[in-house]
Amino acid sequence: MRIFSRKSKTNSRIRTWYVDYYDPQKGRRVRKACGATKKEAEAMRREIESDLYRPTGSTKVETDNPPFNEYMQDYIDHLGATGITNSSLNRYTRIIQNLVDYVWKYKPGIRRLSDLRTKDAWDYIHQRKSDGIQDKTISNELMEIKKCFRFALEINALDINPVQNIKFKPAQKSMPHFFTQDEIKKIFNSFSKDWMKDIFRVFLFTGLRKGELMHLQWSDIDFDKRLIHVRHQIIKDGIIIYKTKTTSSARTIPMYEEVYDVLMRQEDRKYDKNYVFVNSAKVPFRDDDLYHYLKPRLVKLGIQGSLHTFRHTFASLLIEAGVGLRELKELLGHSRIETTMQYAHLYPHRLHDQVNQLKTLEIETGLK
Repeated sequence: MRIFSRKSKTNSRIRTWYVDYYDPQKGRRVRKACGATKKEAEAMRREIESDLYRPTGSTKVETDNPPFNEYMQDYIDHLGATGITNSSLNRYTRIIQNLVDYVWKYKPGIRRLSDLRTKDAWDYIHQRKSDGIQDKTISNELMEIKKCFRFALEINALDINPVQNIKFKPAQKSMPHFFTQDEIKKIFNSFSKDWMKDIFRVFLFTGLRKGELMHLQWSDIDFDKRLIHVRHQIIKDGIIIYKTKTTSSARTIPMYEEVYDVLMRQEDRKYDKNYVFVNSAKVPFRDDDLYHYLKPRLVKLGIQGSLHTFRHTFASLLIEAGVGLRELKELLGHSRIETTMQYAHLYPHRLHDQVNQLKTLEIETGLK
């Protein structure tokens, strides 16, 4: 027995929750509308279970075991009803769709949800690795897949989670890669349009994440104090359209002079009344726009990296300029200092400079 929600066909902001189960007395599957909230659906499910599965020597409730593809779609619908942002929903949908596509192509025998076994999940992981997907990405995907199957247990669609005990650890994390000054020069020379150069100048000199720059609003810009405010979430018409990675990601970034100049130019262009930056069609970014602006250039130039490499480069430039780890943590919006410590290997020469400051104290120890 499971509960799920679906959007209204006339108004996507309205959802109706349902209970879906097999009625042994009627000999058929039943789907009942329960109301507008998950709480109402859960109450209805408990009531139905109480009626249908009264103890008769065994107290175990029979699982629903829906068709594999149907459950995966219902799970996506459930995520959409929880109020997560569109960008998060799109990411989770891609992860689940990758698994669905794999099952369709390589495991045609998996028809019901319980047909997927632990070995099938491992086969999927090995296939992702052979496709060249990085271990860290696979690990993140596995976490979401585990949530998907935990939800199946919660709604009584399954009685065993086939992926719960899978432990997949990424290879030892390598040091953050950042662009050299020569590479930065080549990258910016490859842009023929000034507005595109300006976008990546802001990446380079603010350390903003992709989503943070994509959703930067004019109300976040304080030209008088030369500050950029990164908000934890953006709400439009009562709906959360964007959330930062963590609550600690909400922060204030002082404008480097070049960033100030970029934002002044962008204000003169003012392509959108809300969004600071827009795509080539002069509308707010789609998820892959910035990727397509940069990746082909990096490939053509033979430079390794991604959008996120600008963030690592920003960190390395600050360290070179003498910024400490605590200050770096605040500027990058890390929730834990351990995350910032990945840049510690760039500090040794700075530490030598700091220790050598002892000579200014002229401490007498009696040694020559």
